[in-house]
Amino acid sequence: MLHCFIRFFKDENGATAVEYGLIVGVISAAIIGGATAISGNINTVFQFLADAFPNN
Repeated sequence: MLHCFIRFFKDENGATAVEYGLIVGVISAAIIGGATAISGNINTVFQFLADAFPNN
């Protein structure tokens, strides 16, 4: 039984998947945070461009 516990704690098969999952989570949070931060500026630019064209 002790051998099973030792083997379980030394097993690193799922560690890589967890690390990749954490990396993807951090990158996703950065992208969402960045997009949220600049969304107001992008909206202002597009509104300026839309106002530059005459309405018929």
